[in-house]
Amino acid sequence: MIPISLVVTLEIIKIFQSIFIVWDSEMFSTDDNAGCHVSSTTINEELGQVKYIFSDKTGTLTQNIMEFKALAIDGNMYGTIGDQLRRKASRIEQKLEIEYSFRSTKLDNLLRNEKSTEGEQTIITSKSGQTQIKLKGHRDKAIESIKLLSICHECMPEIVEVEGETLLFYQGPSPDESTLVDFAQKQGYEFCEVSEATCSVRYSEESGVTEKESEIISYSIHKRMEFSSDRKRMGIFFTDPFDGKYKIYIKGADSEIK
Repeated sequence: MIPISLVVTLEIIKIFQSIFIVWDSEMFSTDDNAGCHVSSTTINEELGQVKYIFSDKTGTLTQNIMEFKALAIDGNMYGTIGDQLRRKASRIEQKLEIEYSFRSTKLDNLLRNEKSTEGEQTIITSKSGQTQIKLKGHRDKAIESIKLLSICHECMPEIVEVEGETLLFYQGPSPDESTLVDFAQKQGYEFCEVSEATCSVRYSEESGVTEKESEIISYSIHKRMEFSSDRKRMGIFFTDPFDGKYKIYIKGADSEIK
């Protein structure tokens, strides 16, 4: 039998251990301007048993950096895939004066031109035939694609302070996921809040979906289909507040999305 007082004492000790881990200067990353983040206090004592860490050289060679170079929608390429492009930096990196070189005047002009009729119309009809979604051209398809990147993911927004300025960045299950959400943010589709039943996106005037300087739109989420190695894709079933229709966005491997 273990006395209750001992259990309470151990929990308090673990909390203080976590504080010391966060304060540890040797675990501070100057590249990310962030220290260690303790998510759980249940395995503190197991850290002392770690003797070896095995890793392949992928992270050493690539530094786990994902570069967003180009976007292809309905046969149209926005951006270029040349080696001269660097990764599109997050807001934190911009604050630290790290430049990013992704540029697509073609995409910017397309999103801002509400009267654009370029491209063929695509009509998506429900199985019952009672509901239709009309994508009039390249602009509508680009907006739907970037909306997908902003809400169909497993990232979580985090707020950090950098040189006295509050910045939003994303933590995701993989660098790929965070990079796609970060790209959507740069285009004016800023994923800012999520709960079990809702997802909120802050749209700027550059996004092409609002005439206001900034507007937060909430989506009602009915079902999330998480990514798995068997399905190789994920999806989200929601109500689109722009037209009131039920939609499913799906994102995944090329071999599965046809």
